Amino acid sequence: MLQMRIFGVVWLIFSVIFFIFDDSYLGLLLLIVTGIVVISLLLNIALLKNKLQYKLNTEGNVHKNESGRLTIKVKNKSILPLSKVNILIEFENKLTNELDTKVFVLSLTSKESVALPINMSSKYCGQIGVKIKKVYYYDFLGIFTQKVNVNSLSHLFVLPQTYPINITVSDANVGFVDNHSREINRRGTDGLEVFGIKEYNQEDNLKHIHWKLTSKFDELIVKELSEAVNYTFLILIDLTIKDKDEANEPNVVDAMMDTFISTSKALLIEGYEHSIGWLDKESDIIQIEDIYSTEQLTFLLKQILLLEQTESKTSLLNKFTETYSRDRFSHLIYLTSEKGIVSSTHELNETKITELICYFEKDTEGVKTGFIYTPETMHEDLNEFSI
Repeated sequence: MLQMRIFGVVWLIFSVIFFIFDDSYLGLLLLIVTGIVVISLLLNIALLKNKLQYKLNTEGNVHKNESGRLTIKVKNKSILPLSKVNILIEFENKLTNELDTKVFVLSLTSKESVALPINMSSKYCGQIGVKIKKVYYYDFLGIFTQKVNVNSLSHLFVLPQTYPINITVSDANVGFVDNHSREINRRGTDGLEVFGIKEYNQEDNLKHIHWKLTSKFDELIVKELSEAVNYTFLILIDLTIKDKDEANEPNVVDAMMDTFISTSKALLIEGYEHSIGWLDKESDIIQIEDIYSTEQLTFLLKQILLLEQTESKTSLLNKFTETYSRDRFSHLIYLTSEKGIVSSTHELNETKITELICYFEKDTEGVKTGFIYTPETMHEDLNEFSI
């Protein structure tokens, strides 16, 4: 394009000089023809400025390194053809802070519609925002350019890749019951287990009398009941960072998201219903969702993939302890990163905390608690752990 513009300027100067020094009508004719060509080229791109329609289409979800279905549809509503259109498209993954741009070139005849397929893939999970950033129209000779801002946006979801995790629940958590569960269990025998018998006293519930044994003895015999075990797990992912200029590397955030979903699936496989939580950026509130099945977890994936690394002065774990009751969950699995904000909380009354810390490279120096893993070694590091 630069060569054509230089050629156009040189030709215009030549036409003017030739007209000045030529005594015949040839110089005038050359200057007139040059002017007509210039005006025609300018009118061509000016008249087409608002005559093109753009639409981005994305279909479904894709896995990592899998080509996504993305199509740019362009329609020329004018009777004038357009020799060249440069479309600048921006791809942004807010989860991993990745930003990329690509330029696509096409030409359109009168009233023509074109569907331009684009192969797009990503190494990392997240919501990929696809946006037509700018469009440039060129005349037939490539001398003049018209820039047009187009607001067309679409999204493509790249799904996390789960991996097997074997979670062992230690006996320390068995028998944990929060106050709400205790009140329910006191109202009747539902969910209570018999673990012994004893003589009746005035504080015992008459409904707990063991009538068969009572008939064999001269005294009333009642059942001793244990309170139901209440497993209440929370998986909390913390994407807060101290400074946006020192955000986590894309593969670290990607590994955290893979582990987040894999841990939830592992608990479901073991038969444990649980909760998952994250920070909602707009409301600045920890959002907690109960998970009862893999279908429900899959349903929440799109919402989870909208997460971003957020600058904060306090860790999400500290924020959690300030917001929620400390005995709400029997166990908290806390996912954080090397560049995440160090939490001042490692004990929550009866709640046991297990930290899963993702590092860019394996380095356990200064780490006193938690399981360390990296994007390259997470399958081995977290293949099996106890909570």
